[in-house]
Parts: sequence; C-alpha cells; structure tokens
Amino acid sequence: MAQIWPEQRSSAGGVRTRSLVKACLENDWRVTFFAYSKENSFSDELRSLGVKIIQIPLEETALQALLLAEQPNITIFDRFMTEEQFGWRIRELFPKCLRIIDTIDLHFLRQQREKGAFDETLPRELASLYRSDLNLLISTFEMEYIQTEFEFPKELLAYVPFFYEKAECGLSYSERSHFMFIGNYRHPPNFEAAQYLAKEIWPGIKSQVPFAELHLYGAYPRKEIVDLQNSSMRIFFRGATPDQYETLKKYRVNLAPILFGAGLKGKITDAWSVGTPCVSTPVGAEGLLPNPSLWGGLIADRGPDFVQAAIRLYEDEVLWQSSSGRGIAILHELFSRERESPRFIQLLEEKWQEKQRRTKENTIATLLWHHAHQSTKYFSRWILEKNKRSP
Repeated sequence: MAQIWPEQRSSAGGVRTRSLVKACLENDWRVTFFAYSKENSFSDELRSLGVKIIQIPLEETALQALLLAEQPNITIFDRFMTEEQFGWRIRELFPKCLRIIDTIDLHFLRQQREKGAFDETLPRELASLYRSDLNLLISTFEMEYIQTEFEFPKELLAYVPFFYEKAECGLSYSERSHFMFIGNYRHPPNFEAAQYLAKEIWPGIKSQVPFAELHLYGAYPRKEIVDLQNSSMRIFFRGATPDQYETLKKYRVNLAPILFGAGLKGKITDAWSVGTPCVSTPVGAEGLLPNPSLWGGLIADRGPDFVQAAIRLYEDEVLWQSSSGRGIAILHELFSRERESPRFIQLLEEKWQEKQRRTKENTIATLLWHHAHQSTKYFSRWILEKNKRSP
C-alpha cells in the first residue's frame, strides 16, 4: 500500500518498490497494489507487469470491501506514514497477515540532520516500526544506528538492499564529457544539493575546467531549480529524463554533494550501474561501503575539497577507470538482483510462517495498539461519518 504509484524514472524509492514487486511476481505470487493517486503512466507500467491496480477510495466501507476481496497474506507499506493510515485496518481484518514497512530511509534521521534536532517524526516512526511484524532497511548504517541509538529489537529488522540486474561500463572515458546531477526535487536533500552544487561548488570547478558543463536532471523542479540555468556559467537544466540509465552513461562524472539525508542514494548506484563514477559527501556515501578507498569515485567534504575531487576524477583517466570499475564491482558484490531477490522472498516466507505460529504480539506493539494508535483509527472513522453527512 502506498501514497503514489512507484515512479522508477524519477525516484530511487520508486525503483526500489518496483524491484520488490517484480521479485514477488517472479515467485508466482499474486500482487495487488493500492495507492491514493489517480491511475497514470506509472500505474499502467505496474499493470503491464501483471499487478492488479486499485486506487484507494476515500470512503472507508468501500476500502474495506476491496481489502476483503483481496484477502492478503502479506502487506507491505511504503514508509511509516502509510502504516499509520492503514495498519490498523489490515490488523483488524486479517490478524494473520504479515505487516511490513519498507522504510526506504529513516525519516526521523533525515529530518534531524536537516533541522538539527529530532521532531515528532521520531516517536511516530519508531511506534510504527514497533507495531509492524518486520521492517526493511536498505542501509547497513541505519541497521546498526537504530539498534545502537534506540535499542530497537533486531528481530523486527531486515537488511534488504537495492537490486541491480547488471552493471557494465558502456562508453569509455574519452567518449564521455561533462558533469551531471540528478534527483527528484520534491525530496528536500536533492533540492538543497542542487542549489549548493550550482552556487557554491560549480564556480570552482568551472574556473579550472572552463569548457566543461553542468547538466541538472530531475522531476518536479521548483522555480529555484529551473532558475539555476545559466548559459554563461555553462549550467543547463534538462528536466526529467525518460531513462536515467541512458542519461547517466553519457557523462564523465556524477556529482552528488548531499548535505543531509538518510538511506541509500539511488543517484549514485544508478550511475555505477552504467560505469559512471561519482563524487559525493560522507553523508551521500553512507551505507554504500564502509571503506572509502574502495568506493566508486571520490568522497569529499563540502567546499574546496569537493571541487578538487571533482576535477581530479574528471581529468585523471587512470583514476576514472579504476573508480568506474569499483562502482560496478560494488553493485555485483552487494546489490546483485540474482542473489538478493531470492533472499527477499525467502525472508518473507520465513516471517509469514513464523507469524502463523505466533500466539501474541510483542509487548510494546500491544501497548501501542491499545493506546496511541486508536487516535488514528477513530479519526479515520470520523472522516467516514463526516463524508456520509456531506450533501
């Protein structure tokens, strides 16, 4: 269940969701995808794979009828906010249904890094994770972080990374040119990174590589992003790309000066899959590999260090080739779809069987269901009654 249909051309989260769907389909499971959004090209793509598409109705009894018709054994919520809305419905209608959150990233960690302090997202997200039978994390860093900092029970967590079918270099160093940035600009880390790159990083690069260009790609740009285009500075906004891989493979260097965030950065791993090395910050590289010397590019702090790293990677062909090869090797080693997809299916099967044998939920989950989560349940029922009385 999700807020929107997975957008694999504009969002790493969309690529991630689609990969999990495909894994289930390849295991001959029946997959139904519920989302609030109206049907569009992204829902059409899911349908073409053999997925049943259902737009979530606003009226609760209609939603309940649709859920009862599906009789799910496993429900996966994309992010904790979706579980807040629909988790109690699944629990009441299907007590033995395995309820899973695919976190994509830890929202409370990302917001803490953005704002400098935790806000209400922290207790909301932790409560949601406790209520669920299993929570998928894509970052080894976040697996360790949530257990160390919050003593979160390991048995409710599972590491399930990105899946990549293949990775190969394609175009050579000499066949590529220019720098690029790609990201969905609805995502605050991308919005901030693009502005920081154009205003603070790029002038230093251009002063030493005057004929290079910076191309900005991504969906849902705000005016501030479009206005970064500056032909005299050789900055060009290209908008959304129909195929991120075809776009990424043409460039010599992928720049990802991420200032805050969480999870894994799909812009980096997508680039590696076509042999494009990357310069990123420690936050951007987090969770991808613990040893920076084996990273698929260069890791640098903001400012002059980032500028010099970008120039080195762009001009040094030997460094570029070794970085390109390392990125491809990392994907083969850590994110192989051939290996990780069956592991994901095995995990779901084992957890589902375990729940069928279980006689009670963990104590904290029981307390959360009894108290705090009732507010969400009855608020949704108030909306139902309000809609009934509307003319």
